[in-house]
Amino acid sequence: MFNTGARVQEIVVLNVADLRLDAPAQVRLHGKGRKERVCPLWPQTADLLRALLAERGREPQSDEPVFRNHRGMRLTRFGVRYLLRKYCARAQATVPALRTKRLHPHSVGRHAMHSSGLCGVGSRFALKYLSKRGLRDLTGSRYSA
Repeated sequence: MFNTGARVQEIVVLNVADLRLDAPAQVRLHGKGRKERVCPLWPQTADLLRALLAERGREPQSDEPVFRNHRGMRLTRFGVRYLLRKYCARAQATVPALRTKRLHPHSVGRHAMHSSGLCGVGSRFALKYLSKRGLRDLTGSRYSA
């Protein structure tokens, strides 16, 4: 879900019915203040989600959560933080530079996507549209549409 620039909370509240995995693939996100937006998905992301749902036997219009914890309940943002820490610790064994990095879900998802310019189709317009405000890259300059 990296390419949507979604907040962790927007990802964990996703239901199967919020996904459209046939072309053009997209996801309906429910954000702060009950705001709803539709974001495009990369074909690779759609393929992974399709495989995940097929593995778990989910119906396409189900109100069940897309992401579940080991108990079968909806994954929480705290669960996402736990998983990120767990896999970062594993990655540090092969990438020692990660030991000095402070990684958390917000920096990995939203900031990394925005600064990379990879949102949706990768256009500056898409970046500005999805955030609904001006974005700052790592140098502090504003993206323009």
